Amino acid sequence: MTKENNTQDTRYLQTILEDHLKKHRQMVFIVGPRQVGKTTIAQSFLKSVIPGTNSFNWDVPTQRKTLLKTIFQGHQPLRDPNQNIIVFDEIHKYPRWKNALKGLFDTHQPETHWIITGSASLNVYRKGQDSLLGRYFTYHLFPFSVAELIEKETRNSLTLESILKNPTQALQNQKAQEARTTHPI
Repeated sequence: MTKENNTQDTRYLQTILEDHLKKHRQMVFIVGPRQVGKTTIAQSFLKSVIPGTNSFNWDVPTQRKTLLKTIFQGHQPLRDPNQNIIVFDEIHKYPRWKNALKGLFDTHQPETHWIITGSASLNVYRKGQDSLLGRYFTYHLFPFSVAELIEKETRNSLTLESILKNPTQALQNQKAQEARTTHPI
């Protein structure tokens, strides 16, 4: 489900989200602090990002207008026929977002997968709107961990025990190992 030829390492949630989208017919909510990559990870599941067609960002005025005037009113098809994933970014800023998503999800549900992003304070339990109970699962995206920041090759050969005992020595040993394997005598 993810983009082909992705050259960057994936975040820890990437495979978990991919598995969820394959197995379940629920909206996926990705929540977390600002600037941790919620939008990036959500859009990585799209074959191509087409703003206003398969990716909607509430903070972009033209996309917000499209949502309010055409999508929520049922006047425009919700998705690109070539892919079945739709991303709604920061939609929780719309006061009636749960009602809007519930109606659209129930209408398009078996044919589409939905990824909703928002802040860590995304409040799905707020009173006065329809319940989304059973229609979503929430995943928390945190800032990069140390394991994500260490190069993949280094991560694979370092053990937690060696790092805890002597972090400096563990990294020096790893660098020496890399030098031997990358520049054989």
